[in-house]
Amino acid sequence: MLYRIALILCISGLACPAYSAPRSPEKVPSVTIVRVPPRHPGGKHTVFRISGKVGGVDPRECRVIVYALTDKWYVQPTEDQPVTVITDDLAWDTTTHGGKRYAALLVRKEYDAAIHLGKLPSKGKDVLDLVDVAGVPPAGPSTGLTQ
Repeated sequence: MLYRIALILCISGLACPAYSAPRSPEKVPSVTIVRVPPRHPGGKHTVFRISGKVGGVDPRECRVIVYALTDKWYVQPTEDQPVTVITDDLAWDTTTHGGKRYAALLVRKEYDAAIHLGKLPSKGKDVLDLVDVAGVPPAGPSTGLTQ
C-alpha cells in the first residue's frame, strides 16, 4: 500500500526524489543595445539614434538610462530628459550626443539618474542590469542628425 501511494505521488509530480517538474524559466532582467552610435567626439549640436531591448521585467516598473562617455559619462539625451521609456514590446529608443562609449542602464522607475558619472554604477538595488559598448568606428563623413 505504501508503495502505491509513493508511486501515485511520484507520477503526479508531488513527491519523487529523482524527478522534479519542469520550471518556467526565471525572468532575469537584461538590457541590450541593438543600434550602436558611432564613436564621435560629441558636441551639443550633433546627435545619433541609440536603441535596444530589455527582458525579464515589467516595462511599467522600469526605465532605461543612457550615458555617453567623453571625458566622463554624461546622461542622454539631455540633463532635462534623463529617462528613456520602455515600450510594451520591451524596446527602447532615444537620441544621444557623441561619445567614445555608450551605456544603457536598466533601472527601477524610482532610480534617480546622475547627470554625469566618473564611472558607471554596479548592478544591484535599483540598477537591474547594464551594458557598456564602444562606439562604432566612423566609416566616413559624420552621420549625425543636426539639431
